[in-house]
Amino acid sequence: MLNKGSEVFENLQTRFPKSLKEKYANLKFTTSSSESDETNFPQINFQQVTAVEVGQDLSGATMNGAQFTFHITVTDNESASAVNEVMSAIVDIMKEMFFSMNQFPEIQNDSGTYKSAARFTRVIGAGDVL
Repeated sequence: MLNKGSEVFENLQTRFPKSLKEKYANLKFTTSSSESDETNFPQINFQQVTAVEVGQDLSGATMNGAQFTFHITVTDNESASAVNEVMSAIVDIMKEMFFSMNQFPEIQNDSGTYKSAARFTRVIGAGDVL
């Protein structure tokens, strides 16, 4: 049940539009918790923030579901429009998997780097297919 994070990450990569993968040939997906010093941009950083058990039965012997929260950051070193385009595709994919977006993405320019971050939350049941 708790391995749903890797399933969501795999879905994000496989469902990401081919046209954007071609447009941004150096696009990189990562789950690293630290800032990457690599030169592949745009970068999509995917982090599982929480997984809180929900829907316990009286015995508590099995996990029936969990509320998952993922933090996704898109970074680019050239333009805010690339960040917006990539984040828009991510939002579409996460909404296809029925996640709620808890934070509206904002573009920030930190020393020539453009970033946008959003958090997505959803309860995933033990038998749910993403």
